[in-house]
Amino acid sequence: MTFKKSVDSFLALCKKESIDEVNREDILDFIEWMKSNSKKRSFGPAETTYRNKLRALRVL
Repeated sequence: MTFKKSVDSFLALCKKESIDEVNREDILDFIEWMKSNSKKRSFGPAETTYRNKLRALRVL
């Protein structure tokens, strides 16, 4: 998933008006959403995928 797709997925789920409103619970909800909506990987731990997607959010 590219940077833009990761951020777009988070923003669609989060529904906050401002980045300042995002809190820990929003991030945890995004992780749970990824766990239930991400495609199964054929190799490597899924946590690597989650970590990479969360890195994209740190840029914000």
